Parts: sequence; C-alpha cells; structure tokens
Amino acid sequence: MPSLTSTRTPDGSPTLFPSSLGEEQRSASYQHALSNAHRIFSHPVAALAARESNPPQVAVGSSERLWIFSPADAPLNATLIRSEWATDPVSKKGGAVDDAIAALAYETRSGILFIGTASALNIRALDGTIGRRVGADGLPCANMSSLSITAHPLAMASDADQPKGAPHAQLWIGCDRGVALVDIDRTGQPAHHSFRYLNGPRWHSGARVTDMATVTSTSAVPAVSVLTDGGVTILHQELWTLTEKAAHYERILTRHHRHHMASDCQLASFGSLESCRMGAGDNDGLFTAIPAVAEALRYGATGDPAAKALAFGFFEGLETLYNVTGKAGLVARCAIAPGDPRGGGTSSSPWHNSSAPGYAGWVFKGDASSDEVTGHMFGYQSVRQIATERGSAERARVERCQLDLARNLVWNGFKLIDVTMKPTTWGHWDASTLNDDRDWSDGRGINSMQILAFLASANATATEIGDMATVKLLTDGYAQLAHIADYASNVLNAKIVSQCDDNFSDDELLMLPVYTHLAASPPNAFTDRLKAGLRRSWDVALAEERSAAWGAIFLAAGGARSEAEHASVLADVLWSLRNWPLDMRTWPVTNSHRLDLVYRRGADRFGVVHNRVYRVLPANERRQHRWNTDPFDVSDGGDGMGESTPDTWLLPYWMARYHGLLAG
Repeated sequence: MPSLTSTRTPDGSPTLFPSSLGEEQRSASYQHALSNAHRIFSHPVAALAARESNPPQVAVGSSERLWIFSPADAPLNATLIRSEWATDPVSKKGGAVDDAIAALAYETRSGILFIGTASALNIRALDGTIGRRVGADGLPCANMSSLSITAHPLAMASDADQPKGAPHAQLWIGCDRGVALVDIDRTGQPAHHSFRYLNGPRWHSGARVTDMATVTSTSAVPAVSVLTDGGVTILHQELWTLTEKAAHYERILTRHHRHHMASDCQLASFGSLESCRMGAGDNDGLFTAIPAVAEALRYGATGDPAAKALAFGFFEGLETLYNVTGKAGLVARCAIAPGDPRGGGTSSSPWHNSSAPGYAGWVFKGDASSDEVTGHMFGYQSVRQIATERGSAERARVERCQLDLARNLVWNGFKLIDVTMKPTTWGHWDASTLNDDRDWSDGRGINSMQILAFLASANATATEIGDMATVKLLTDGYAQLAHIADYASNVLNAKIVSQCDDNFSDDELLMLPVYTHLAASPPNAFTDRLKAGLRRSWDVALAEERSAAWGAIFLAAGGARSEAEHASVLADVLWSLRNWPLDMRTWPVTNSHRLDLVYRRGADRFGVVHNRVYRVLPANERRQHRWNTDPFDVSDGGDGMGESTPDTWLLPYWMARYHGLLAG
C-alpha cells in the first residue's frame, strides 16, 4: 500500500494523496478534489468531524447543509452518503437540522453524530434520523461554537447492564457563555438529567467559548482545553472520595478562625485568598456552632484527636460570646477583641463595652436572636456529649453555658433578656407571643420546636450530673409548654411553605433543634409526635431542597418511613455532597440566560419575581454557601471578594459518617 505524505498546495493549504503518483497526477487529483469541493460546498464550511469505524464517516457542516461522506475508498474518492438542509430561521426555509451548523462531533462507540447549532443540540443516529435536545430537555446553553467527546472511566448508574467500572462518554459543549457537559449513555444519547453547566470565573476565563480540544490529563479522566475570549482554561475532572473532599475542606477551615469563632474571609482583591481578612458578623454564634458540631462528629466517627481539639476550640468561641456579655444566660451576636477593626454584619443591633472579667477592651453586639440561641444549644450538646469526657474540666465548661442559658430562659418566662434588662427582639419563646400574637405566627411552630429542644437537651445534661433542682425546673417548664400551652401541636405544622412567605432561614432554625432534641431524648410517645411534625415539614418542603444537611438530620432522627425513602433521601445527600464546590470563593454566577430553567410564578417573601426555579441546581452552579439561604434562587450575583467557611459541607458529611449513613 503506498505511503501517505503531506504536501502544500499552491495556495499553501496541506493535502494528502499517494506519494507514488507523479507530480502531474498529483496536481490533477488535487484539482479534481478542489473542483468537487466548490461544487459540493456552496457555503463556507463551519465544522468537520470524522469517525474511524461503525462505519467510517466524515461529516461536514455549514450554515446551509450537513454532508455525510464515506471515506472507505480513498481520501480523494470519498462517497457522499447523504446531505441534509439546515433550517434558516431568517428566511424560514426549513431543514432536518434546526439551525446553522457551528460544531460537529462523533461518539465512536455508538456512531452517533452530535451537531451543535445556535438553537439546540442535534443528534443524528446511525439510521439517519435526527433528533434534538433543547432547554426543556436540560440543555443549559446554545449558540454553540465547539463540541468535544471525552471518555469517563466510571460506568454510569443508568448503564446497569455494563460491567462495573466500564467507561462512558461525555460530551462537552462550548457556548457563547460557558461550557455545558453531559454524560452519554450506552445508546449514544445524552443521559437523563445529566447536563451540567460550567460558567463564569469559577470555571474559566472570559465568557464566550470559541474552541475546545481534548488533552491528556494526569487524572484518569481526559481534560478539555477551552479557548475563550479571555484566554485558555484547562478543565479537568478528578475522581475524589468524599473522605478526600472532607480533608480538602478541613484545610480551608484553618484560615477561618477568628478568636476561635468561625468567620468568612473578605478579600482585598478579586479572588485573592492571600488577602483573607476576617471580621465579626451578625450571627457568629450560629455559624461557630456549625463547625463545632462538625468537628465533634468527626471525632466521634474517626477518633482523630485533632478533630476533638478543633471541636473544643470552636466551643471556646461560643464560650467567648457567652462570657463577654457579663450576664449569666445571655449570649452576644458577635464580639470584637481590642485592636480588631470595628464593624460586623448588617443589623442595627447595638454595641456594648464588655465589663466581664478578662474582657477589658472587648465590645459585643447585643440583641441576640433566636438564631444565636439555636446555634449555641446545638453546639453545646454535641461538643459535650462527643468531644469531652465525663467529669472533665472541659465538659464542666460546656455544661455551665448550656444549663445557665436554659435556666435563665425558664426563669425569665421563656424570653431572652438582654443587658438592657428587656427581651431581645427575636428572643421570644413564651406562649403569649407564639400562640396569641399574629405578628409571630410565622415562628409559632419553629420557635416551639426550639424551646422544647433547648429544655430537653439541658435536662438530659442536668439528669446526668445529678442536678435535681435544675431537672425539676426544666421538666416543669417543658411540661408547661408542651402540654399546657400545646407546643406539642405547634410543632406539627412548623414549616411555612407559601411562596410569598417561605423563609429558608427557618429551615435551619427548625432542623438544628430537631437534631438537638431527638439526639438528646430516648424514643417515646412524645418524640414520635415530634417526628410526625418533622415528616410533615419534610414532605411539604424540605425533601425537594435536596439538602445534604437536612437529609442527614432527617435520617439521623429516624424520619424515613421505609427503606425506599431512606435510600432516596441518602441519594440526595450524596448528590448534594458530591456537587458542592471545592472552591468556596464567592465567584460571580450568572444563570439568567440559561435555557433549562423553569421559574416559579409569583413573588418571593421579598417581593422579587423571576428568581426562583422548580428544580434545585447543583451547589456549584449557583451562589449558595450556607444552608439558611434559598436553594431555588438562581439570581445572578457574586463578586469574587470573599471566601465562605467550608463547615457548611463538613457538618452533613460528618453527621452522616457518625450516624452510620455513610462508610468511611
């Protein structure tokens, strides 16, 4: 067989033909091919793709047509198998392909041809039929410029009949705003609900993708080089275990400690982690309790002494917020040490100079909310039970804070009394407020669950250490609220789900007390009633959020009513954990142009319309960095000027590990 050589034609373009031909024959062959090209391609060619087998084909696309050739004989004698018109949206002249062709790619295993246009992803099967995927099918973007096929080393769950570990294909789609990625099943079709969207500075430089190419990667998954109007980015997938992901977040957590309190980073310049600066916030108690519990659960699951030290270290941040007020049973929203920059949060809560021993020069923000007390009681319980030893000085410090706070709530008629000697704005758990004040109807069930959890967990501690006076106080207070004031019925319908009044901060203020109460209380008739309320909240609202945190708490609290429900909730927990972004910076995110989003009608609780969708997007395609934000909100935003704490992820992961929901 003659060898093939590459030469250049008179106009400088390369061509291939048998080297055994003489110069005249070569020139004649080239001219023949060139004249055929002019005859066939009446419009400039925009895309080209080739397939080696199944059977061998070459596809050529333009703004007007798609041509399919068989190159079986020789490169210069390729046979035209079929041509299809491409629809012209301007002139309304139709075609089997829905729009001008911009990109082509063959999937080798199935032989399917993917055709990228301005309107849709077209798919040509071996039998010649052409279908398409649009926004309603999950396609997030169009205006395509390029397509690339890579192989993923793991089998898809939907390919149940494939050998374990058998690879599957992935299709990368370059658009005018970002990159879409979809798994290709064994039939060559995009797998159901598997489109992903990588858009903005979290994923790539620039905005418009102009070309892509597969490149060799050090991981088991091929990488894709993406050329944009802002430069070149190499996107590569890595196969991580959740344990490895947890270790990654633990490393990030090390730069988010401020006087043992957890704090987000503010960055001095766009995306610059080297400029991390921490400051006080409005809910430092709540957001410090979350890593405290996460690390306590990590210690309980692994026995790692570093986790134990971190758990107690974050408790010391909670203890600072307790001690700085100088008032037993009162916590601060936040606290600032001498020499630290003033300011913190957005609330108008007043600042106070601390008069507590050992806190000279400290200032703290008063008017603590139910968020703060919820966080403190959540943190106290887990750190005490898991990360300290019975009879130790460390456990005694936790017990002092927990019992003082619970006792003072009972003594003060279930209100949180500030240093001003007046109740704080949101520190109300009394029956006259929750049962009779219309302005508090939103919090009736939520706050009822909170106070019952506070008293139950503190009562378990008082019982264990033999403080019978406190046991009687808390038992009587619990009975007064649960039965006389009928808080047991209040918690049955805790979650408010009306779109115009759905407060997602309340999800956190409900589920953390659920864990606090049910983790402290042995199963009994009353806890079964609490579970009924939990299940109602789950069914009407929480399940569709696909939250790893709420799913882990729901399962740990025994909320699942069947093995099938348990498996379904756990699958969503895993989905959430797997799709949380590795990079916790607050990168700008733009979703308003996406084709695949279906928006909920009506305004949210802030009167905003067209910002909430029906299907929760993966966390790394939106702006959620905490569990108290709306997971259905896909509005544009982010500035790249901050980094959130990673304990949002660590809490549900270590909770799932501690309670045996996930293996290590």
